[in-house]
Amino acid sequence: MNWEAVGAISELVGAIAVVSTLIYLTVQVRQNTGMLRSTAEQHIETRIAAMIAEWSVPEKAKLLRAGMADMETLDDDERIQFFQKMASFFLTFDTEYRMWVRKEISDEIWERDVAVLDFPINSNGGQAVWQQIHVTKSFRNYAEKNLIKPNK
Repeated sequence: MNWEAVGAISELVGAIAVVSTLIYLTVQVRQNTGMLRSTAEQHIETRIAAMIAEWSVPEKAKLLRAGMADMETLDDDERIQFFQKMASFFLTFDTEYRMWVRKEISDEIWERDVAVLDFPINSNGGQAVWQQIHVTKSFRNYAEKNLIKPNK
């Protein structure tokens, strides 16, 4: 066997090793991406579920209902509580929106969750909070184009 043949076989073995490594790394990156997406979805779902659960407590539900109808009917303390809860709600969706844009959560999860935002963002009190909070420009544009309904 001559040295050229040995060199060619070595190059072939090296190329196979490189291709095998690249295939392995591709599989690992895909698995990791899937795990990251799952973790991101779980995190955002936990936050939304906690907010909804908190609002189901009778006194919180009453405050939420009154605030969404007309924030001005609330006393000062209630108005602060309502504002903070709604702002937190909108900011959570701002975060979820950015995750959706980066493909960290699926379209299916985003479409399901954003439906929860319809009533609060279109209520009188929700609109009052929406006009005062600072969300990302991209989320504000998305919400104002796709979620907020024109006044009747």
